[in-house]
Amino acid sequence: MERNVYIGKRLSYGGSLCTAWNGMTQAEESILESMEAINISSQGRSSNPTAGSFIRPNRPRDLERSFLGALSSKYGSNSDKPLDELPRKAKQLDFPVQKPITISGKVAEEVGFDKIRQQLADLHELRIVILDGMGISQHIREATWRNTSSKANKIVVEDIQQTCPKISELDLSRNLFEKWNEISHICGQLKNLRSLRLDGNRLETVLSDSASQGSYGRLDDITELSLSNTLFIWWEIAHLTCGFFGKLTSLVASSNELSSISKQQLPKTIQHLDLEDNDFTSLNDISPLAGLPNLERLSLRHNKLSCLVDGDGVDTKEMGFLQPSNSTLRFPTRLADIDLSHNNISEWSFVSALHYVFPGMTSLRIAHNPLFQDSRTPDGRAMTADDGYAIVVARLPRLKNLNFSPITGKDRLNAETYYLSLIAAEVAAAPEGEEETVTRNHWRYQDLCLEYGDPVVKRRKATVNPDSLAARLIKLHFQVADEAKAQLRESERKFTLELPRSLQVYSVMGYVGKRLGLVPMKVKLVWETDEWDPIKGGSDSESGDEESVETNVRSDAKAEMVKREVVIVAGTRAIGTWLEGDEARIRIELMGSIWHSSPQM
Repeated sequence: MERNVYIGKRLSYGGSLCTAWNGMTQAEESILESMEAINISSQGRSSNPTAGSFIRPNRPRDLERSFLGALSSKYGSNSDKPLDELPRKAKQLDFPVQKPITISGKVAEEVGFDKIRQQLADLHELRIVILDGMGISQHIREATWRNTSSKANKIVVEDIQQTCPKISELDLSRNLFEKWNEISHICGQLKNLRSLRLDGNRLETVLSDSASQGSYGRLDDITELSLSNTLFIWWEIAHLTCGFFGKLTSLVASSNELSSISKQQLPKTIQHLDLEDNDFTSLNDISPLAGLPNLERLSLRHNKLSCLVDGDGVDTKEMGFLQPSNSTLRFPTRLADIDLSHNNISEWSFVSALHYVFPGMTSLRIAHNPLFQDSRTPDGRAMTADDGYAIVVARLPRLKNLNFSPITGKDRLNAETYYLSLIAAEVAAAPEGEEETVTRNHWRYQDLCLEYGDPVVKRRKATVNPDSLAARLIKLHFQVADEAKAQLRESERKFTLELPRSLQVYSVMGYVGKRLGLVPMKVKLVWETDEWDPIKGGSDSESGDEESVETNVRSDAKAEMVKREVVIVAGTRAIGTWLEGDEARIRIELMGSIWHSSPQM
């Protein structure tokens, strides 16, 4: 069995990274001696209790390389020469032998790649270097898997600064580093380095003093750092970033199984923070981040967020937590871009709370949450995606972008009027005397009423059996227009008819004409709705194939609004398809001077 495998050593088998680990009892160790196998943990720090397996001792391991060895292997000009033509030093660096590319048994000819290879082969001019999964290790430690007390730890010393001094972006993800000083030795020589990716590496703890003593000290020139899937705890992330990266502006710490954030702060210079794919369940878990004064963008997608405070749904109620004086969780106003998509948000009160938790938020992504699949309107109808979009816009007045789409003035107008109509429907469904209880749950209700006027609340006096005859009737309140009153002499000016919804418009006009002594085809019926729309430029009118819209104008101090009126066109179409609800107001107008002494049917 190989004697240079020790506890904590990083290994690679067929491109799969793992860590040598010993979690066995003494009896199991005696069995291991007879088996001559190595107990391997596939993730080292993983919380998965079954993240381990046994590897045959004679299974070949992937080759380890130094940084310059990996750099030359991937970008060197000699990588396309046969192995027997390479110098001795190149063979030690393990240049891979380029095999011909075959497709369906036919050899494919590469055209145009020679020039690219020549450009990349000039290591001195490289600026963007990607060495992920190259098996890089700068650590030398002489110990066996059973003897954990190692001899002197050594670092492979390389003159990286002279070989590739212009590197500005470096990806060292998924390599075989064991200690931080290996990375510090590499990056400390790259004076132009600004972006560093260390995703998927498994380092020993960086909290100890020995781990913090890198060969080249701080890395203050680096502004972008990625530590995804490193399984660092928050203390390690904060200790590492504060101890080495004094000018860091962007940090990615996704897929680290983080469930809470301790009080250990990140550098105050952080502007973009990515905490995707972790285990946060409430916004209170990330409350220490409120101490970052320069934070502008925060990504929490693919977490488990469902509330503001774990185990206490009271704080998510509209008029409790949402009052600014009662809010204890509040981020700086500079934080404007929030991503909460792919979480477990299921309450609208959570959405409203974002207005106070993130007072500077202007851009939000909140798609793919249970809230948009399970929500229903007050009448029990399932909400569509557009309905959910409108309610989010209406509940968050400062929002300018939602799910990557800009919010126009028309979008906000439609969303807020729709939201106000839903509140009115909820009030109508509540028992009389409990209107204030309903409106208290919608913190924007008063503001929307001041902007658009109080909504019309239509209460149903009694529940009607949908299978009964009464459910098939509609009550129409007719009123003669002022312009036509002089022509109708002593005829009644107002009356009410209760007619079947399936009755044709022709028949309704016949009933009205007979009631007023008019020729039915000279009667014009106009449905007066309760909806108000803003006036568009000009005197445009909308018309369709079967209906036309007339308007009455209302002016106030804030805006000029238009009351929607629908002209019911004569035809065989059922009257119930023109109208909404169980009752409607119909204005009767005359097509001209058409008084008749007797009705003509």
